Amino acid sequence: MPYCQQCGGEVREREWFCTHCGAELGGTRAADDGPTEGSGGRGPTGGGPGRRGSGGSGSGGHDAPDRRRDGPGPAEGPQGVPDGRQSPDGRIRNGNAGGHHGAAGGHRESGDGAPGRRDAAHGSGEHARTGPPGGPPAGAAGTGDGESLHGTNPFTFAFSYPVSSGWRPVAISGLLFLGWLFVVPMLILSGYGYRLARAAALGRSRPPEYDDWGGLLVDGVRYTLVSLAPTAALYAAVGGVFLLSREESLAILLVLPVELVFAYVVPAVLLTFVASDRMRTPYTTRRALDFMTTFEYLKASLVAVGVVIALEFVALFSFVTVVGWIWVLPYVGLAMAAYWGYAYHEAAEKGVVPPATGTVAGGREGTPDGSPATGD
Repeated sequence: MPYCQQCGGEVREREWFCTHCGAELGGTRAADDGPTEGSGGRGPTGGGPGRRGSGGSGSGGHDAPDRRRDGPGPAEGPQGVPDGRQSPDGRIRNGNAGGHHGAAGGHRESGDGAPGRRDAAHGSGEHARTGPPGGPPAGAAGTGDGESLHGTNPFTFAFSYPVSSGWRPVAISGLLFLGWLFVVPMLILSGYGYRLARAAALGRSRPPEYDDWGGLLVDGVRYTLVSLAPTAALYAAVGGVFLLSREESLAILLVLPVELVFAYVVPAVLLTFVASDRMRTPYTTRRALDFMTTFEYLKASLVAVGVVIALEFVALFSFVTVVGWIWVLPYVGLAMAAYWGYAYHEAAEKGVVPPATGTVAGGREGTPDGSPATGD
C-alpha cells in the first residue's frame, strides 16, 4: 500500500491528492511501504515514510519510482508538490522550505515569514487562490461606496446625502459662503451644488468631494449661464406685470402666479442640464418640457415644498446660534440640490425621463463607456 509523502498516511494507487493532508501525490508516485534511505527526503517527523522526488521539467514530469533526490527540485516544494499546483484544500505549495500559500492572506510566504510574490497562473493555466477556500476570488472587492441612500424617502435623502461622507463639504461650503461678495467663491459653490445634484441624478451612493477646484469653477460658470435665461425671463415677466398694472395691489396679486409658474418650470430646465451635462439641451430639445408635464414631476414639486419648509425651520433655528447660519444656509442649498437630483433619478428609474449619463465631473470625461458624447 503506498503512503503519502507529506503525512505518511495510507493512500490508494493512482490517487492524485492525499485524502488526509491534501498534498499532491501524482497518481502512482506515492511513496511505497518503507522509508527512503540516504539523504533523499524525510518524513514529517524525521523518521517516517520518505518521499520520492519529482521531475524538474515545467511539464510536471517525474523520475522513475526507484530514483531518489537529495532535495527539492526547482519546480518542487518541500512537500513534493510541484510549485504552483493547487491541492484540494485550496492552498498553493511554495518552493521555499517550510513555505505555504496562506489560506487567508492571499500572498506567498517563505519559511521565514517574509512575503513573496502573488501567484496568478502556473503551467497548465491553473490560477492560484488569493483567499480562503470557498471565499471570493482574487480581485473581488466591494465598490467602497457604502450603503446607498437611494430608495429612502425624499426627506431623508435631502437631509442626509450632502453629509453622508462627512461634514467636510458643508464646512468648505460655509467658508466659501463667507466670500459671497466675491464672484469666484460663489461660482465654486455653485459648481459643487451642480455636481452634488448630478451625483444624485446618476445614482451615486456618496456625494462628490471638493478636490477639483478648477473644474468646480468651470461647472459653476456653466450652471450660472444656463440659469441666466429663466432668471432673466422671470424678472422680465414681473417687471411687465408692474408696468401694465395701474394699481400696486393688483400687480402684487398678479406677480404671485407668475412666480409660482417659474418656480415650477425652472427646476425642470436646470435638471435637464444636470442630467445631460450639455448647456444647450434644456433649450434645444423637448426634454425639459416633457419632464415638467409628467405626474412624477408634479409630485416631486409638491414634495419639494415640504422639503423647503423643513429646511427653512433649520435655517431659522441657525440664526439663534449667531454664527451657525454661515454653514446652515449653504447646507440648505446643498440639500435642495440633492433632493432634485434624487427626484430626477427616481423618475429615470420609472422610465419617465432619460437616465443621467456621463460622470459626476461632467461631459468633459465622456459617457460612462468612455466614448465622447454625441448629440442630445
